[in-house]
This record gives sequence, C-alpha cells and structure tokens, in this order.
Amino acid sequence: MALKLFKLLVLVILFSLSLVLAQGLSYDKVFEGELTTTDETLESDEYSDSYTLRLKKGQEVTFVMTSNQIKTYLIVVSPDGKQYDVGDLSEDEVSLGSEARLTIPINKNGKYEITATSYNVGELGSYSIGVVIDKGIYSNFSVGALAEGDEKFENGEYYDTTEFNFEAGEKVNIAIISDADGFDTFLQVDTPDGQSLTNDDFPEGNSNTSRVEFIATQSGTYVIRISSYDADEVGEYILAVGHKKP
Repeated sequence: MALKLFKLLVLVILFSLSLVLAQGLSYDKVFEGELTTTDETLESDEYSDSYTLRLKKGQEVTFVMTSNQIKTYLIVVSPDGKQYDVGDLSEDEVSLGSEARLTIPINKNGKYEITATSYNVGELGSYSIGVVIDKGIYSNFSVGALAEGDEKFENGEYYDTTEFNFEAGEKVNIAIISDADGFDTFLQVDTPDGQSLTNDDFPEGNSNTSRVEFIATQSGTYVIRISSYDADEVGEYILAVGHKKP
C-alpha cells in the first residue's frame, strides 16, 4: 500500500513539474473552457469547442492543451483548410493530468481555427489551451510532396533534397510539417563538415512535425532532406527555414 501511494505521489509531482514547465513558456494567449453536453460534436461524436486566432507568416506557434478531467485532443486548421492535430496517447490516468502539444511554422497570414476536444467519445470537463507565439522565426517557405518515384533511403523511405547556404555564427531553424492526411515526418540536415542533424517528432509525440535548431559552425552549403519515419509514406509537406545572426 505504501509503495502504491509513493508511486502515485511521484506521478503527481511529475505532472505538477510538467505544468510548471508549460507555464514557464510565458503564454501569449490562453483559452479556458469546458466540454459539456451542450457543445457541438465532431463527426466522430466527441464534444468540442472552437476558437480563432489571427497569426502571421514567419511565426512559430506552439499550442498546449492541458486538463485533469479529460484526455486532451487538439486540432488546428489553417486559413487554407490544412488540418493539424495531436492527442494525448499516454496511458496515464486523466486525473494525473493530460497534455496535447502542437508546434506549427506559420506559412500563411490569417485566422487559424483551434478546436479543443477529447481523445474519447463522451468525455466532459474543463481544459486550458496556452499559445506561445515566436515571431520572425522563418523567412523561407516551400511546399512539396513525397511521392512514388522520389529517391529512397536504404530502408525504403522516400525523400526530397534541397540546399541552403548559411554563414558561420547564424542561428538556423528548419522545420517540416505535414497535415493530418499526410505522413510521419523525418528531417535530416547535413552540414558542410559531414555531420548529420536529425529529428523525428517535434515536440515529442507530434509525429507530423520535425524540427532542428542549431548555430552554423561554418559557412557553406547545408543539405536538407525531407523524409518520412516509415518506408513508402507519401504526402504533402511544408518546409520552413529561417537563419539570422543571434
């Protein structure tokens, strides 16, 4: 019994720390709400609330939905109808806290629709959505697609390649994002001196976004490879690149 209580206490402390870290993000906007039986429902029957937020091209925006009453699920739709979503896939008890976190490089000005919902049908309870807006992160955007006929890695993943020139000392941010109908992204950046920087999920658990951040140690050509985590995945993506002197 004492051991169970100790484990429960540890879990509570860990969740409390995660909330502190989340709060330490210094939110630029916070939405507070509650899922009730009078709310609208999604096509899959989960209750939902929706909000809108105007964002600007070049920003990087992180949405953090938390609750200790429902298993969180977060949906963001861009002005051009692209949907990005993430849910809490952990097996932890909801009472110990639930979090869904999504980071998006903003490539279009306009109103973004934010939907708060639950992972399971019928869940009711309060929640909070914190929004962190980092301005002027990205300056270059391009749209592409992984498709049959693209080059492949040895393990069977398709990839596209592009190159950028960076100067030594520049702070570089590179991200790829694929929408809900896309693929599990994987990003690789090869430096002029032969090193490879890679990322699968950013933040952890968000399989449709990959991101690397670094200080360029030397001037030259950096090779960016946009790929998928699993073999033979195809779909559209957005590549966002930003670089500037710190």
